[in-house]
Amino acid sequence: MKCFIHNKEEAIAVCKNCGKAMCANCSSYSEHSGICPECIKVELEKEYQKTKSKIVTTIIAVVVITVGILIWMIKDFNLIVPFILLFPLCIGLTLIDLNKKKTKLKLEIEKLNAALEQGNRTI
Repeated sequence: MKCFIHNKEEAIAVCKNCGKAMCANCSSYSEHSGICPECIKVELEKEYQKTKSKIVTTIIAVVVITVGILIWMIKDFNLIVPFILLFPLCIGLTLIDLNKKKTKLKLEIEKLNAALEQGNRTI
């Protein structure tokens, strides 16, 4: 049996999810977990979409919370200064982290897409 991506290579394993044959290169991509690159790509795409949703949700939450707290703090102006400095910093760091994760996932998905489309490239 031949690998479904590298059609000249002998298969050494079968994907636990879809049953496609994998060569040593494809199997090593998933650290020999028994999951083929195509199934890994599907999982990465799901995680990518979740990360994009988290970014949007975080931005919406920031706006709503900020407006609410600012309205509440108008009563006591002394509390507004630490909030103005710390809250955006914390949210900014969270958004940076989520964006890095999204970028990393996108690059990995593109790498897998290229290998899967070619059918004979090393992953």
